[in-house]
Amino acid sequence: MRRGLALLVLVLGGCNLYFGDDDDVCASAGGADNKAALQRDPSTGQCVATGDPDCTTCGFCEGTGADLDWGTCSTTCSKLDEHTCKVTPGCYAAYLGGTFWECWETAPSGPVQGACTGLDAHQCSRHDDCVAYYSQSPTSFVRCDDEVTYCQLDGECGNGHCDHSTCYPCPSCPTCGACPPDTCYGVCVTHDPGSCTDTTTLGCASASPACPSGTTPGLRNGCYTGYCIPVADCGHVHDPGACGGASCTTPAPNCPAGTSAGVANGCWTGYCIPLADCGLAACSTLSTEAACIARSDCEALYTGENCSCDPNCSCQTLIYDSCQTR
Repeated sequence: MRRGLALLVLVLGGCNLYFGDDDDVCASAGGADNKAALQRDPSTGQCVATGDPDCTTCGFCEGTGADLDWGTCSTTCSKLDEHTCKVTPGCYAAYLGGTFWECWETAPSGPVQGACTGLDAHQCSRHDDCVAYYSQSPTSFVRCDDEVTYCQLDGECGNGHCDHSTCYPCPSCPTCGACPPDTCYGVCVTHDPGSCTDTTTLGCASASPACPSGTTPGLRNGCYTGYCIPVADCGHVHDPGACGGASCTTPAPNCPAGTSAGVANGCWTGYCIPLADCGLAACSTLSTEAACIARSDCEALYTGENCSCDPNCSCQTLIYDSCQTR
């Protein structure tokens, strides 16, 4: 009975069955030896044998570890250097004690992209735009950070550009664009607000955004970038953040039409980001009032309680209901 049942499983699983003693041995259809798959545990960064190395369950001969959303250890990612790793889809960089450790394959449910700060080890492993940091002795996950992509040319940065104002790994490089080829790199910048005082004469037809008080229009190469930069950040390089809603209680900037308030670490950055640079989700998908009202292209809808209409309606209490395109 045992062998009859095993044979049925083997036929369905595409394996070969061998008889010779009391224990059945299962091999893959290609005749490969039984070996458990090595998958990377994102909480430790170590490779772990998963699956069924003894092949007691015939349909799992090769030990694929399908029940674990962990990346495979030996892949093309593992052969990449730090820079190539960061620009290769499906791969992400891991750091041990602050130094580049290895390049790893993302989890099978990835690759995905998005904010990295605060993600746990597994969620970080799904992102190919994040980097994972580990402590030593024993190795354990510490934190997930946004990926900094090194570059030499704008074409290496997708929709962004290569910023040479600071060069890596040699910050002693003098001025913008002076990084020696194949030695030092600039950094890919996706959200580049420009500068507050571009010395180039304005030579384009783009109109200045109606920036709120306390901010000034960004300039780059003689044109307005569409960003509004906090005056306090003029002369500094800061990340304007991402588009979306904040979780802190400080009020959002009154950003002009066509822009969205920037958010970093759950709070408003004070920047206004052009919608074209946002890659925003549809207004109808925003579940919080803060996320909705931060978008100049969205309008919040409310449910009223204790309302009266004579002829205009007013309500004692308004409860956020949903978000729609303005």
